[in-house]
Amino acid sequence: MLADNGICCIDEFDKMDPHDQVAIHEAMEQQTISIAKAGIQATLNARASILAAANPTEGRYDPSKTLKQNLNLTPAIMSRFDLFFVVIDHKDPVADRAIANHIVSLHQYGSMANTEIQPEFTTSELQRYIRYARALKPALSDEASKLLVQFYAQLRRSEQSAPGAYHVTVRQLEALIRLGEARARAELELTITSEHVREAKRLLKESITHVNYDNVDIVETDDLEDEMEEVDRERGGVAAGEAVEPPAADVMGMAGDGVAAEPRKVKSISYDKYSNVSKSIVLYIRSQEEDGETSAPGGGHGLRQGDVVEWYLNQQDELDSIEKLDEERRLVKRIIQRMIKVDNNLMLVKEPESGRVDDRVLTVRQDYVV
Repeated sequence: MLADNGICCIDEFDKMDPHDQVAIHEAMEQQTISIAKAGIQATLNARASILAAANPTEGRYDPSKTLKQNLNLTPAIMSRFDLFFVVIDHKDPVADRAIANHIVSLHQYGSMANTEIQPEFTTSELQRYIRYARALKPALSDEASKLLVQFYAQLRRSEQSAPGAYHVTVRQLEALIRLGEARARAELELTITSEHVREAKRLLKESITHVNYDNVDIVETDDLEDEMEEVDRERGGVAAGEAVEPPAADVMGMAGDGVAAEPRKVKSISYDKYSNVSKSIVLYIRSQEEDGETSAPGGGHGLRQGDVVEWYLNQQDELDSIEKLDEERRLVKRIIQRMIKVDNNLMLVKEPESGRVDDRVLTVRQDYVV
């Protein structure tokens, strides 16, 4: 209320009392504050921008976790902020020396009068510029309106493939409009153009901090490898870049000449690749089961692994050679094996009588949520 038509700066926002956090909901949503005391009810204006600073729960920001997991804030509070920026203290000798020199100069001289860099504008000039810019009321152009709808749809789609700091809702669309207006005011324009909307989208996407995941290891030391190599021999050769099955003497861990055989290497793929493949497989199996189009023997529940793999490969237009197709087929089979044995989001409905991996019948666990 005291910051009406101004800026309210809040430090240690994560340590705010939960009751106060609930009380600020109305101010951030409706720009008003309702007071009911001594039989008097009043609604006061609180048309203020809020700039808040918070610390991570563990003292340092963990990039392997989401922003929500790093902050002690409720989703209701987080959804009311337009932008989030994570400030991480990276060790940089040049930046550290510049910051130290600046702080020491302020303590030594008591002002910035003796600093090497002087501001280009005076304080009074900046104040006049801000007062004039805030008085402007820019209007949306037709092109900017179409871009806002397009960008909001893109943000919703991108959220499904990569987790962000928060869920993209209509509030983020309103944030795009506010940021576009702010950009137009900063340039003293009376019309919000497409360039202003693009800058608003860039700011919003930069503020949505995505989770950094480690690569996923695919271990190549199971019966699946032996079967794939057997299939290669039946087809008349081994795919380029893949190991050939060792001779019989290798079964005991010794090569033919008595030298210990090298263990199979662990293949690593990016988390994004693993996540995209696994989600595609899960969604395909569920959609086929909902439509009643199962490929299990006797028309039972589930799909044959071979049919799932072939469906996925048919969706990949970039596989323009036999070598790439074989390599991707091997990778998908290993991912399915990990989904069964490690992630436990797929389960076997029936083991094949033939013993072949492609004849296994797969289904998605009912309690698994994509």
